Amino acid sequence: MVLEDPERFGLDSSSHGPESRRLNVLELGAGTGLVSLVVMKLLDGLPSFNHREVHVVATDFHPSVLANLRSNVNANVSSTHNQITSTHSITTHFLDWSSFTTTPRPDCLS
Repeated sequence: MVLEDPERFGLDSSSHGPESRRLNVLELGAGTGLVSLVVMKLLDGLPSFNHREVHVVATDFHPSVLANLRSNVNANVSSTHNQITSTHSITTHFLDWSSFTTTPRPDCLS
C-alpha cells in the first residue's frame, strides 16, 4: 500500500528542505531483520528515493538474536551498497525496552 502511493503517507519528494529529504526507519524487536532489509531494498528501488537520505535502524535485545541480525544485514547488504547509494544506510543496535539509557543516540537518528 505504501509503495503503491508513497505520497499518501507523506513520502513524496515535493518538500525541498534538508530534513524532509531524510527518512529514518526504526524497527523495534527486529529479530532476523527481515522487515528492515525489505524496507531498505524497496526504498533502494524507488526512483523518488535516489537522492534522499534513508537510515534504517534495526534493534533487538537478546545477544544471540542481535548477532544473527547483524549477520543477516551483512549477508544481504553488499559491501558495495554504500558506494552505490551512499545516502542509504542500515545499522543494527542493541535496545532494551525495560531500561532507560543515557547513551547518546546514533548519529543517524540525530
